[in-house]
Amino acid sequence: MNTVFQHWLQRLKTYSMLTRTNRSMKVLPPHFIVRDPVVGLVRKARKNGHVCSLVLISIQQFDELIRHYPAETVRFITTTLEQVMRETMMEYVDESRLIGVKQLQTNVYGIFIQEPSIFSAQETDTLAILIGKSIQTDLNFELQKQDISVQVISAATQLSNAIADEQLAIHQALQEAWSAAVGAMSTPYNTLKQQLNDIILHKDISVLAQPVMNLETGDVFGYEILTRGPENTVFHGPENLFEYADRVQLLSELEFVVIQKAFEEVRLKQIQNQVFINITAVTLSHPYFERNVRRWTSAYGIESCQIIFEITEQHLIRNFEIISKVIHKLRGHGFRLAIDDAGTGYSSLQSILEIIPDIIKIDKSLIQQIDRVAAKESLLKAIMAFAQDIHCQVVAEGVEREEEAGVLLKHKVEMGQGYYFARPEQFIANLQQFGLEELKQKIHRLRSITAS
Repeated sequence: MNTVFQHWLQRLKTYSMLTRTNRSMKVLPPHFIVRDPVVGLVRKARKNGHVCSLVLISIQQFDELIRHYPAETVRFITTTLEQVMRETMMEYVDESRLIGVKQLQTNVYGIFIQEPSIFSAQETDTLAILIGKSIQTDLNFELQKQDISVQVISAATQLSNAIADEQLAIHQALQEAWSAAVGAMSTPYNTLKQQLNDIILHKDISVLAQPVMNLETGDVFGYEILTRGPENTVFHGPENLFEYADRVQLLSELEFVVIQKAFEEVRLKQIQNQVFINITAVTLSHPYFERNVRRWTSAYGIESCQIIFEITEQHLIRNFEIISKVIHKLRGHGFRLAIDDAGTGYSSLQSILEIIPDIIKIDKSLIQQIDRVAAKESLLKAIMAFAQDIHCQVVAEGVEREEEAGVLLKHKVEMGQGYYFARPEQFIANLQQFGLEELKQKIHRLRSITAS
């Protein structure tokens, strides 16, 4: 990646589309310099079925810095900017996705990227925001030695497939990206969206763990990871955090952060039990999901067989063919799958039939008051019989009362989870905050009562 990026930085001035004195993107000519390499590479990428995107990076106050600081300081700023851009690109864009980088003006850079055809415009926009924020944070950190601060504006667009001529397609994309960047300069981003972007960028979340108990032995089978946003913010509760992320097309990015945070905790606290991590169908079908989780398990030294991805009902699975391919790859690497919220509707049952998960998690709406509602107990019996036929384990969620736990033991449900056993807590090294020995005795006592 370093070699590729340095190669393009060396050719920026040679193939610049605008002169240093040209300050208006509107006068950008519709054709490029002859043999411009970006045009050829864009043409090749589009022929191979890729979607080509442009990320525009504008460094504000740059002209003032040039006017007010000596040449040596300006060289330091330029060198630092190139270094920060290179490191940021290494973090967010794989070498195989990078088409090229062009210096459009003294303070404006265009980053051309090729994406899988299913990559959405919203994901491209999110990538631009993350790259821009990261460059601004890292650049200002380096420039603080010179008592200098800059603002970075980023915008993105995808090249229109309706325009066959690559030069014209790039020209239109630049116009659109520049218009978006100008809008960002004059109109602040939605405050909540900016807060959420900052949470994702800085991984500003915490994770809690709730035990999933083995109801036969009384031991902890595993822990479900639960997420909290920053305290004293509207995003502290998981409902607001994930619902808003979904609304502004940042759900996958947020869930990727949750996975990394969970892996950090597992490594730091040396957790040996199974770990349940919630994901939506949107994230599971993300083109880089399987690659990312394999990379992160390797980076954090975690065995893939320790991780159970729990598919939630927040999004319906609309394309089981794509999901099935991803799941096949995940299982090939040792990951396990669970279906959440079973018993709440047709969609969860369809997911179970299509995926045949390793674990079925029965929704709390079926478990609560199950000792008082005969129909709920009958449905539990049916689920247990079905799970046995497909060789699938069962977890009952939302267990809050001893009587509910008694019904689970009566029907030989393997695992239970809920406030009756333990509330979610932060991981600590010895896990004694859950009172696990007392909890084990409670389950054995309950088994004795149920057996009698």
